[in-house]
Amino acid sequence: MRDLVVLLQDTPGQLRHLAHVLGTAGINIEGLAALTGQGESVVHVLVADHERALMALAAANLEARASHDAVIVNLPDRPDALADVLSDVANAGINVALTYLAVGTRSSTRAVLVTDDPDRTRTVLDARGP
Repeated sequence: MRDLVVLLQDTPGQLRHLAHVLGTAGINIEGLAALTGQGESVVHVLVADHERALMALAAANLEARASHDAVIVNLPDRPDALADVLSDVANAGINVALTYLAVGTRSSTRAVLVTDDPDRTRTVLDARGP
């Protein structure tokens, strides 16, 4: 999975336009986080097919300003689940640059982590077990 960073104007309909562009191209939005300020929106979009997503964005005159290898973690639906994961990551000396929650199942949520070492992050989290 890739986390794409798209800058939009902070005006009505811009986020809808981004979602429509990706949806029309057959790209499923697996997760999304949007922050606004000073007339701009910084949107993080989690996608599986980032190459097709980049082409769809370019065709619509939208630009992904960055693309990150995203680590996806299934979290049980219980208090402190995210803290437990982040504790293991921090104890391994890995810095988390970005995290947000994504679509999960009825009994779990997926956390999206962008770290300074995604491969090592996966190794640490795989050692945790299911």
